[in-house]
Amino acid sequence: MPQAESDAYHLGPGDQVRIITLSENRLTGEFRVNDSDAVALPLLRTIQATGLTTAELERTIGADLVKAQLIRDPSVSVEVLAYRPIFALGEVNRPGQYAYQPGMIVVTAVAAAGASPIAPSRIARPSCAVSTAARSRAGRSGKHMSSRVT
Repeated sequence: MPQAESDAYHLGPGDQVRIITLSENRLTGEFRVNDSDAVALPLLRTIQATGLTTAELERTIGADLVKAQLIRDPSVSVEVLAYRPIFALGEVNRPGQYAYQPGMIVVTAVAAAGASPIAPSRIARPSCAVSTAARSRAGRSGKHMSSRVT
């Protein structure tokens, strides 16, 4: 079953893609999404790729080939060869750069970085409960009080 496009991976700077254009070797190869959010293709302009799925990039390249009158009915395929890295910082045992894997979520990224167990006293309470308690204490003493949950 194909992945829904809204759930699909969106390209960003640092991703490396393979673009295959059937019967057109000059437009087939490995390309990297650059820091300007684009992929530079020979014979075509620079194409904005950041935020697009591979299917959207395929359609964009195909439309540009037709518009430039280079290919009448292009067949373009795009696949991700290497994903841009992710970074885990903060209260983890091994902060740093990690390779992204398709389907990775925050929990799995933090687990890969060796998350420290969270003590019950470190779990944040809802802010409304803190502000309500602060107001009731201020009302009894007549002084302004603030409290912070860490």
